[in-house]
Amino acid sequence: DSLIRSFKLSYYNEYKSYLRAKLKQMIAFLRRFFDKEFFAEFLGTFLLILLGDGCVAQYKLINKEYAGSLGRLPPEPFLSINVGYGLAVVFGVYVSGGISGGHINPAVSVALALVGKFPWRKVPKYITAQMLGAFFGAVFVFLMYIDRLRNGNDLIDEDTFRGIFATYPHSQTSTEGQLLDQVVGTMILLVCVCALTDPKNMPPSPGLLPLIVGLVVTSVGQYLIFKQRLWDVP
Repeated sequence: DSLIRSFKLSYYNEYKSYLRAKLKQMIAFLRRFFDKEFFAEFLGTFLLILLGDGCVAQYKLINKEYAGSLGRLPPEPFLSINVGYGLAVVFGVYVSGGISGGHINPAVSVALALVGKFPWRKVPKYITAQMLGAFFGAVFVFLMYIDRLRNGNDLIDEDTFRGIFATYPHSQTSTEGQLLDQVVGTMILLVCVCALTDPKNMPPSPGLLPLIVGLVVTSVGQYLIFKQRLWDVP
């Protein structure tokens, strides 16, 4: 009996030591994963969606009221959304750029990793932070506009609601056109980002970089937003 108890105690101590080691490894991993870069990307993307999607919500709801009172939609282009999202990118990058580089977009993180400007081991951390930041940014937009989104006890019509919180193609755009739209829009953004951050090119000063990237987003939005809506957000 004493031999069995001794064996059980030894096994228990070894198992406890094993669990402690695994717990320490897990804590160390979580500390590396949820570090200041993670929270910088989270906050930057949160601001991007909060400010950018807030512009979309305002545009859709104002236009709906305009149509309800006049019986037709106003001849307002997407300029307010393009400028709003461009400024959202500016401030999102300003907030996060000094810590994480201000990717605030999974496409940017993956593209920079593909060209060797960003380590692949950080890509999952950045994408997780960006997706969470985007989700909570959309939640805050919903909470801020919830009174205007209600029609009696129900939400407003599905088309307006989806137009604020999701991306849908234009009804007269083919699948091939939608794919080309997304590829070209993202390509222009990433080519400009890589060119602006290349020290061998003509990079702007770090303080001006977020502003210029925001202008790129505004410019491409003016060119492509009608066909496929916004393509540059998580």
